[in-house]
Amino acid sequence: MKKISLICGMLLALASSVYAYDNDYTHKISTETATKICGEKFSTTYFDEQYEKLALLKRCELSLKTVPLAIWNLDKYEEAGVNLPYSELGINKLEDIKSFLSVDKIGKHKVITVSHLYKQNKKLYALNTSLLSEADKLYALTTYEVDDKVFASKDDDNKEEIPAIIKRMQEKEEAKIVNVTPAEIDVEVRDKIWQEHTKYVKKFKASKFKEVATKEKSKLLEVR
Repeated sequence: MKKISLICGMLLALASSVYAYDNDYTHKISTETATKICGEKFSTTYFDEQYEKLALLKRCELSLKTVPLAIWNLDKYEEAGVNLPYSELGINKLEDIKSFLSVDKIGKHKVITVSHLYKQNKKLYALNTSLLSEADKLYALTTYEVDDKVFASKDDDNKEEIPAIIKRMQEKEEAKIVNVTPAEIDVEVRDKIWQEHTKYVKKFKASKFKEVATKEKSKLLEVR
């Protein structure tokens, strides 16, 4: 049984290698797996072409979703065996949550970012996955924040006690995932989330990633 688990882990590692530091994840995706995701031969040149298509839409002030490019469809990553941290949060299909696209130059990197905002159990979940490419490899850098203060109810000492059945109904309703728009969040909160994410992306170095991948092969098998 252990042998089978090890083989499965090795097969997953071929599709992508992952590092997890607290709520920060970096996936190194092989050229072969990236090709499956995109439906075309993947290379850094190909990535730059996709980036420029989105950048043109941005300059024209059009929705970046006008052209449904496979590279930003994160469900395709999951289908290809790249286990992004969304599943850990109980999200089975990312298409169920509204996504927001952006293209930026963060540090020296051309980056396509897919963002998700949603509310569950009175908590704000903010996830950002930035895609970038070096040496014909695709990298997915994900950070997520969970904030229990944004939607927290204000205590009211004079509020009447809620009947148990009503409370259970409320808790059931609060447990549902509800899409949130950026406009519903305070600017300072939005800025803090984005700054933390860009800080993580700026620190990324493909060469450093390769060195650690060689030294910590056993850790790479723990694809989550």
